[in-house]
Formats: sequence, structure tokens, C-alpha cells
Amino acid sequence: MEKFFIEIQVIGRKILLKMPKNEQDIQLIRSIPYVRWNKSSFHWEIPHYPGNLEKIIAYFGDRVHSITKSEEIPVNLKSHSTLQKDQVLIIRTNSGRIKLIFGFLTELIKYIKTIPYHQWNSKNKWWTIPYSEQFEGRNKK
Repeated sequence: MEKFFIEIQVIGRKILLKMPKNEQDIQLIRSIPYVRWNKSSFHWEIPHYPGNLEKIIAYFGDRVHSITKSEEIPVNLKSHSTLQKDQVLIIRTNSGRIKLIFGFLTELIKYIKTIPYHQWNSKNKWWTIPYSEQFEGRNKK
């Protein structure tokens, strides 16, 4: 019998969990508050709140194949206040997203809203979009 492994990746305040489909395992994962299934990347996204990682590791035990941890680099705009009014700071994160930091540019905001899975982070005042070579290539000439 082939043994299926669980992969856990901790990125900042998010736990990404890849596992084979098993209804009993899915029931446990769904019991964690604010969990969601990412259908484009085929993994569960779980908030990295106190106790969540420990609960997952305890439940899956020796089925856990790998655990990787990385931190997102916080951006403090106060120390980098050299952004001009029409400039955009683009940061590719480890979580597979692109952070866009800029002043109020109406046309850019309209364009970002056309991209699937865009998100506005009101606390940090930046947009994120999924990483894609399609978006990266737009700036290259």
C-alpha cells in the first residue's frame, strides 16, 4: 500500500497544507476557524494562529513529510518614503503573490480589480495579486 504524505509550509501568518483527499482529514481541517481551500494551488490555507500548527502536526503525526518555514519581509514605508506620487513598488513574496505599493492611482486600481484573486490589505495599505509571468513581463521591454 502506497503511503501519502502531508506537506506543510508556514509563510508569515499563513499555514499552507497539501494533503491527499481524505474525508476524515478534511473534517479536522474544516474545524479550524478561517480555513479555506485554494483551488488554484490545490492546498488548504490556515491562519497561523497560536495552536493551529501544533494541532495539525499532532493530528497528522508521522504522515507529515515536510515542514518548511519562511517569513514575509515587512515593508515599512515610513523608512522608505522616497516613493514618488506616480511610482509603484512591486515586491514578489514567498507566498506566490505580488505586493503593489503606490499612491492613489485610479487607472492602476481599476486594472488591479480586473485581475482574479486581487486583494486589498487595508491595514498595510497595499494590493496583492497572484504571481504570474504574464504580469511580470508587462514591465520588460
